[in-house]
Amino acid sequence: MKTVLITGASRGIGAAAAELFAENGYNVIINYNKSKAEAEVLRDRIMRKAERELQGKAEILRFGNEEKDGKGTESLRYKNTGMDGKDGESFRCGNAEKNGKGTESLRYKNTGMDGKDGESLQCGNAEKNGKGTGNLRFGNEEDNGKTGGSLRFGDTEKKFGSAEIFQCDVADSERVFEMVRFAEARYGSVDVLINNAGVSLFGLFTDLTDGARQRLFSVNVFGAMNAAKAVLPAMISRKSGGIINISSVFGVAGGSCEAAYSASKAALIGFTKALSREVGRSGVRVNCIAPGAVRTDMNSRLSEDDLGAFAEQTSLNSIGNPRDVAAAALFLASEAAEYITGQVLGVDGGFL
Repeated sequence: MKTVLITGASRGIGAAAAELFAENGYNVIINYNKSKAEAEVLRDRIMRKAERELQGKAEILRFGNEEKDGKGTESLRYKNTGMDGKDGESFRCGNAEKNGKGTESLRYKNTGMDGKDGESLQCGNAEKNGKGTGNLRFGNEEDNGKTGGSLRFGDTEKKFGSAEIFQCDVADSERVFEMVRFAEARYGSVDVLINNAGVSLFGLFTDLTDGARQRLFSVNVFGAMNAAKAVLPAMISRKSGGIINISSVFGVAGGSCEAAYSASKAALIGFTKALSREVGRSGVRVNCIAPGAVRTDMNSRLSEDDLGAFAEQTSLNSIGNPRDVAAAALFLASEAAEYITGQVLGVDGGFL
């Protein structure tokens, strides 16, 4: 199971990406700086959703010591599998004798029913009409006993990622390295980095203070550089990995009264293009997303009239939502984009 680290993930685009990647089988490190409560709510929502989906697949899960032919057998019953195209069938796995053949054994280890996480329940490979049945697993044996899980029937498998939170101001390079070490210790590797953390700065350029401009660049530009520098050694060693930087349409076209902000986002685009050339032959892809007007907390200062004016400047005459950007990030992280690097993907409704 792969792992994605998302900076600035407690709200908006980062939160949408965290949920979407978890739904698609990634373990997620949710980075936040000050929004601890929101990060905790997001983490818990991801974990609850994974639990519900697993429970929905296994509608009835029973353990017992049924007596059959005088022998005590551990039984597992799974209803409505549809394995033979019929609803309501039950599948039993254990030490019972069937047609003179012993079925495969049932393993029960730390499914969470005894208060422990991460190990697995496996039942399968019993003979049924000459065909092997599927496996049912809870937990994730593939990531060395760590949280997460998979449900498998026959050749179909869906995995659900887990989530952890980590407080870190990305402008603090030492703390960023601590976050990456935490992620690697927890999940083994960081396969995808999404540099989403950012701050805005609105106002006439002549009115901006030195401190405000420095803080803007320390987060929007140097924060992304800090995170990339922290994850790259392991990615280069594995010859595999992806970095996705979240820029802005203003980084491409510029925005009035947002000169410093536009400059910081343009710097991210230049960083993306240069770094992609530097690490491409090491198997690491670096891409950038330039969102247009999206309904996020950063744009909460805009009135509905302001948003309407933005919408009118797009070909689709609409405002985006965070999940639109998250979907683009998921694509860029996927095997479908394995020949894409150094690119800027506009998710702006045709703003430009």
